[in-house]
Amino acid sequence: MILKIQGVVSKKCPNLVPSLTENKDDVFYGESKNKKAQNFYVIAKDFMQKNNYKLAIESFLLALNEDPNFVLALDDIAVSYRQLNDYDNAIKYYKKSLEVYPEGNFALMNIGVVYTFKSDYKTAISYYEKLIQYHPNNAEGYFGAGKNYFLMKDDEKALDNIFMAHIIYTNENSDYQKDSEQMLGAIYQKMKSENKEDLFKKIAEKNNVKIE
Repeated sequence: MILKIQGVVSKKCPNLVPSLTENKDDVFYGESKNKKAQNFYVIAKDFMQKNNYKLAIESFLLALNEDPNFVLALDDIAVSYRQLNDYDNAIKYYKKSLEVYPEGNFALMNIGVVYTFKSDYKTAISYYEKLIQYHPNNAEGYFGAGKNYFLMKDDEKALDNIFMAHIIYTNENSDYQKDSEQMLGAIYQKMKSENKEDLFKKIAEKNNVKIE
């Protein structure tokens, strides 16, 4: 079933979350001031592009030995471990990245992905909800949370989050709106089979969404 959805994002910015300074991403996602660390990082990225993740990890470790707070290197070594299906080490380095930059959207999003791979849906949700708190206009937080709530069979929370993701994707004209549309279709079919179509429509209305 294809759902045609129109809606307006209702801002859900938490009042208790500290506001982000505009240049934080520029600071934490920038090059290392340590030239040796930056050189090792460039070499590691080249290995990543060639899918040689083991050598990439070795070079990232050299970069981190020179600059332990190098967020890009922490994030990318985690990506490399994830590509090797070493989820425990991927989580280890995403957590190190978040110790340096707690608001880091890349680490928050991807550590959620890894916990989903490990079928630890509750923990995955906790990181996606942090992503939503710090970046309320980022659809990935809502999509990730919604997907994991669906895997936990909590259809109502799944639907709330996927609606938000879909509205943001649609407003941004993102290709990912197809993914959220598929998720909404899956949730709808499940709720329909459980005679919960009215609840589906009620949640849609709550999220200022019209379903044609």
